[in-house]
Amino acid sequence: IASLAVLLAQALQPQRRVILARELSKKFEAVTVHSAGDLAALRPEERGEYVVLVDADPGAPVLDAMTTKWLSAILQELPPAKAAAIAARASGLPRDILYPLATQLKIADAQGQDER
Repeated sequence: IASLAVLLAQALQPQRRVILARELSKKFEAVTVHSAGDLAALRPEERGEYVVLVDADPGAPVLDAMTTKWLSAILQELPPAKAAAIAARASGLPRDILYPLATQLKIADAQGQDER
């Protein structure tokens, strides 16, 4: 867990919150909250089972319900690459965020069509 803490400290923005939960649902359960910048100096107990939670990146683009709805509608007429490009221009979100969603929506729609 100490080596993971160091890696997280290097990879994450220093202000990101990281929660370390040790021995959940056991007698000596412990939950601690840290900033990513403080993780490298942390000396956690090496024994035991851990759950590590990393808070969302506050600077990450947010995909709202309306953009998803528009993307679904555009996919009825265009392939995923073109639909994602149009949705990116309209929403201001990066195409590389929208394209994977477009392919997932297209696959889900095709599977839904097969079941009908």
